[in-house]
Amino acid sequence: MEDQATFDRYYEAKPLAFADLARNVTPNEPDVRGFTTHARFWNAATQVPVTDKEGMRSLCRTLRNGLAHFNFRYVNVAPSEYFSRMGLPLPGHLPQPNEAQHYRIFICDWNPKYSFMDPRSDTRIIETHFAHFRYHLFMFLARLFSTPEHEPYEDILTQQLIE
Repeated sequence: MEDQATFDRYYEAKPLAFADLARNVTPNEPDVRGFTTHARFWNAATQVPVTDKEGMRSLCRTLRNGLAHFNFRYVNVAPSEYFSRMGLPLPGHLPQPNEAQHYRIFICDWNPKYSFMDPRSDTRIIETHFAHFRYHLFMFLARLFSTPEHEPYEDILTQQLIE
């Protein structure tokens, strides 16, 4: 979905798929177990809303680039250690607590021409929990690739067909 026209076509044709993708950066409500307390999308300084097409396109770009360049880790460590292992500075506005919590991951994308926290780097960070990410990414892909001529995919949690 590199070009705007292709993205627009999918975005308009598969709104439920993109709603699932947005859930990656949205905490579950209510989240009594605390597994998705930290699920959001932010740039070098502030949280970025994923409530419109531009926010969604930015989220998709961050997923593509961050995963393609392996700018994430699957470790259950404090954010300071997490960013250290990626060779990046800990963003100063990172919310506390600075402790390991249910495999919280950070998928990062930035322009390497500038330092990570330089506003010109266009730094974007997806913060979520790995299980939350995995489930909603699966739901996004299942809805995106479903077609009327094929049997629908099955939800990996409920074992029900995805409509």
